[in-house]
Amino acid sequence: MPAAESSTFRPAALQRLSATQPVGDDTASQENPGVVDRVAELQTLAMNNDADSLGQIIVSLSDPDPGIRAAALAATIQFRSPTAIPALQDQLARTAAPQEKLDLQQAIDFLALPPLAQANSNNPSADN
Repeated sequence: MPAAESSTFRPAALQRLSATQPVGDDTASQENPGVVDRVAELQTLAMNNDADSLGQIIVSLSDPDPGIRAAALAATIQFRSPTAIPALQDQLARTAAPQEKLDLQQAIDFLALPPLAQANSNNPSADN
């Protein structure tokens, strides 16, 4: 997607996650360098455009560490693939934390939006 589009609209979950301290960089995560490494790996995977990377991200949505789950959610949003929606819905059904539920639902809603180019191709007047 064009850079202009990504800077004009970001789901609230991603805005909230990126407005706070780096995901996975809280006190508990600092005590566990594996968490920090996994968060960095998820951020790298989010930049790829392949099913294997998305699969690795999705697996981390159910990680026991909340920092890793948050990083996996941010990576899923950045990946921008609607194929992640069923995994997000499964995680939503299993999650008890209200803020995490809200973030998951916002991610689902965002990924369900049609791409801008696809929306324009369905609207002939947009070309004029």
